[in-house]
Amino acid sequence: MANKIINIKPILNYMKTHKMSKTAFCKFCSISYSTLKNILINNVLNMGVDKIFKIAFAIKIHPKELFIH
Repeated sequence: MANKIINIKPILNYMKTHKMSKTAFCKFCSISYSTLKNILINNVLNMGVDKIFKIAFAIKIHPKELFIH
């Protein structure tokens, strides 16, 4: 699967609003820390889109909001 560019603003806003650490956010979304680190630092998701659905479902947004248009 090709790399997809991720919009990290909703993730960072959610973490800030709910005062969540990166580790807590990972547990909340059921993703690994390395996945979150890859998204936040590299701004790409180079694995399956299932991670996007997990994050979007957890923070109650539509998955397309996590992709840069």
